[in-house]
Amino acid sequence: MKFKKKKSSGFAGRVRRVLALSLAMLAGIIGLLLLDARAGKEEMRAVCAKAAPGTPVFRLIEDFKENSHKFITAGDGRVQHLQVRSARGFGRLHCNITHNGNTVISASMNFTR
Repeated sequence: MKFKKKKSSGFAGRVRRVLALSLAMLAGIIGLLLLDARAGKEEMRAVCAKAAPGTPVFRLIEDFKENSHKFITAGDGRVQHLQVRSARGFGRLHCNITHNGNTVISASMNFTR
């Protein structure tokens, strides 16, 4: 006696299709978020690489404005700090640039929790 396989066209089949579609969408969203985070990291690496010691600060700021980077300035008179953030990667990666008002002293990439 041969058993025929039932088609899952009823309620159970619909549930399976909805679950499969939901998992596929979730995997796609997670993949896009990971790609965005990676792109943000690469972007901040490039910013920190541009901010080599001795680079004029005004050139960096002009470049940041052209590329729509967000930046925050602070300082105590002698040493000033510039923090550059990217919109990618949820803005959690940033490049901290220390300068003397004219030229870059140091730059480092950091992660904000």
